[in-house]
Amino acid sequence: MSNMKFLYLVPVLLLLSASLVGAQVNYVEALKIESNAKVFLDRTSYGPGSIVYVSIFDRNFNLQDDVVERLDLTQIVEGDPIVEVKIVQPTQGKFTLSAVDGSIKDSNGNSVREAVESGADTSLFEFVIQLPNDLEANSSIGVIYNDPFELSPTTREKIPTQQNIQLTETRFTDHTGRILQQINAEETVRISSVIQNGMSSTQQYSYIVQVKGSNGFTVALSWISGNVEAQRSASVAVPWTPDRAGGYIIEIFLWQNLFKPAPLLSKQETNVIVIG
Repeated sequence: MSNMKFLYLVPVLLLLSASLVGAQVNYVEALKIESNAKVFLDRTSYGPGSIVYVSIFDRNFNLQDDVVERLDLTQIVEGDPIVEVKIVQPTQGKFTLSAVDGSIKDSNGNSVREAVESGADTSLFEFVIQLPNDLEANSSIGVIYNDPFELSPTTREKIPTQQNIQLTETRFTDHTGRILQQINAEETVRISSVIQNGMSSTQQYSYIVQVKGSNGFTVALSWISGNVEAQRSASVAVPWTPDRAGGYIIEIFLWQNLFKPAPLLSKQETNVIVIG
């Protein structure tokens, strides 16, 4: 059984932590890890269900001085979401909100997918988060921005590669499974692989495919989750419809699951050319 999701989709630079006391979420401090990027909250205290205005200052995403630009919050770089909201509750446990799975919501209940520059050439990208209404007292909340341009080696954990998990036979096929010799624009292709489980127990997985344009920006992401039984293999595939001709970078991640992004294997990457 598998559960497929689609979404047009990194090293911690700044952690904003807050504590929930009674009906208030009190801002504690910002821990600066790298000097390039900064994250700001709009005020120092919040209640459950409050609206939080988050600002990310990052000059690297200010590419055009006369244009109001957008920062894609659904991208994955080196296996990590670019923005995460981590919440730890005293008795109900911890959970993570991210734009990858659409669990970060704005004041209208819509999934947050991007941050918008506050004005041309400001380098300040803003978005809104609505806190859950049922947070426990004395919970802790952290907003983490993972800067793809300034990776801090001290904040990275070594990928816990499972030697008995393999990803093989990655290919591009049509809906019938026929291997494609070329990929055409505006035609749907299936990016498929085989997951081989050589262990003695069933392995949960999330197979994630991120597509980047030749400029390095994410243009699409899709994933499928499921389980592969011990000493068995599972064929997985996700669709992709390129909207224009050109060069693309295909990145494939195999995680333990979407909500616990522990890599089972190192990232696979390949380059493809789409014909117009």
